[in-house]
Amino acid sequence: MNDRIKERIRKLLKIAEDSPYPAEVETALLKAQELMALNGLEDGDIDPSERGDVVEKDIDLGGRVESWKGYLSIVLAENFRCMTYRSRRVRHGDNGAPAVSYSVVVILGRGEDVKIVFDAFCKCVTAVSRFAMEYRKRTEERWRTVRNSYFMGFVRGLEDRFEEQRKKNPEWGLVLVRDPEVESAYEALGLKNGGASRTVLRGQNAYADGYARGKGFSLEDDPSLREAASLKIAAT
Repeated sequence: MNDRIKERIRKLLKIAEDSPYPAEVETALLKAQELMALNGLEDGDIDPSERGDVVEKDIDLGGRVESWKGYLSIVLAENFRCMTYRSRRVRHGDNGAPAVSYSVVVILGRGEDVKIVFDAFCKCVTAVSRFAMEYRKRTEERWRTVRNSYFMGFVRGLEDRFEEQRKKNPEWGLVLVRDPEVESAYEALGLKNGGASRTVLRGQNAYADGYARGKGFSLEDDPSLREAASLKIAAT
């Protein structure tokens, strides 16, 4: 294997791994797949450790656990090679103030992947909060009754969007598979599988609006950057 070609493939996969722009991801993966096929390189020849060590990072859920946030973290982790679990932390107060217990979702994965999941989670929460505020202004429904339906609808829509992208672009499998070290680290925690939590959804209209928002949501910051994707890949 020509080291120069192998290095170029690594760079293309790195672009695909780090980019939040679907157009750029797709272009990089297609080019990487082409080079791998032409040169007889298999997926296992790419060292996953180049994405950093296996690490953990907390997502602070506060004192109240909202099921949709846990669901969102799972959806994102599964699509960016990470795993998640829930835990509790204790924040010690200053000057004799009582300690406060709070809930977290812990992201487990390679360092770069964990950062992507954390950043994507923050983007999604910010976006769906804005969408929800817009919906509240348009509806006469009692928000406290339907808010969870709205948020769960958004996450389900986002999940279906990811699923459609995977089916449309099977070559994305090159960068969506978790590596064994991440799974081993998760198994070593010895976590017990809890029973499936039952979430009661009220408000079909709220769910439908949230679902549509999630299904159409993109992690892209600037759609105009799509046009620059091919130029960036060509320069790799």
